[in-house]
Amino acid sequence: EIAAKDWQAMSKLLGETTPSNNGFIGYFYDDHEILPQNIQGRFYFNKDGQQINDLKAIYKARAVLEGQCLAKRLYLQKANVDLNNSVDRIVVTGGASANTDLLQILADVFGKTVYTALAPNSGALGGALRAIDVINQKPNSTSSTVECLVAAQPR
Repeated sequence: EIAAKDWQAMSKLLGETTPSNNGFIGYFYDDHEILPQNIQGRFYFNKDGQQINDLKAIYKARAVLEGQCLAKRLYLQKANVDLNNSVDRIVVTGGASANTDLLQILADVFGKTVYTALAPNSGALGGALRAIDVINQKPNSTSSTVECLVAAQPR
């Protein structure tokens, strides 16, 4: 809807805004989510924290991606994952790993270097790597398991 499912159009919209989206925030709960529970709809806020009816497409594009990345960061923090000391990088696999805009937003939101696997569309690989890490109790061993490329650095 925001860019008619066209990543090039989405990239163009993202290029018209800066990280943090000039303070505009959007929450997109089109379907029921596990967290937060019992909330559905879209909610938009301006830089002063006041709820507004809608966002321009350029702000909506960045809001949806920054919001998803921020939600993942908050979930990890609520699970007591020490992002400053126990996480040194993010490895992204699957189809989205080819989207440089998303990778840059991940790097910015987490403040971490983002890596991608050399093989695109490798979503199952990400799950397999995490399983290996858990079995071996080596949370940072994926770099020895798969060759990765630096895809984005935090700004």
